[in-house]
Amino acid sequence: MAVRVRYRIEASVSSTSAEERDLGNLTYEVVNDTMGEGGVRKTLLAAGATDVSLALADVASASLVIIRTNAADPTLTLGIIEVKKNTVGNEVHDIVPLSGETEAHLVWVTTGITAIFASNPGTVDAEITVMSAGD
Repeated sequence: MAVRVRYRIEASVSSTSAEERDLGNLTYEVVNDTMGEGGVRKTLLAAGATDVSLALADVASASLVIIRTNAADPTLTLGIIEVKKNTVGNEVHDIVPLSGETEAHLVWVTTGITAIFASNPGTVDAEITVMSAGD
């Protein structure tokens, strides 16, 4: 089964809180009909958890992965979540909310992601949402 993938990235930088977008304004949108499978999975990642396998949505080899992290309890502040591609021995990628924000995001557009492992070195339980598409 083929799936359609659409994702949009929009970002702006303003010199004041009035949002003039005077320092930068970017908008990108991708629509792709070449992926075979895809979907979204959510996982509760306990505080202190190490190298927990995150489910890819019916995808053996992902080309697109979007990860959202947030505190399971919205009254708490989430710290760093560490993720690795394919094996627990690979490079660590930190997902960190911007100062004052309650969620963080990571986008991988690549090939050959067969597994994702996450660690939560902090003291706050996290929700990890993974959208993946590939094959």
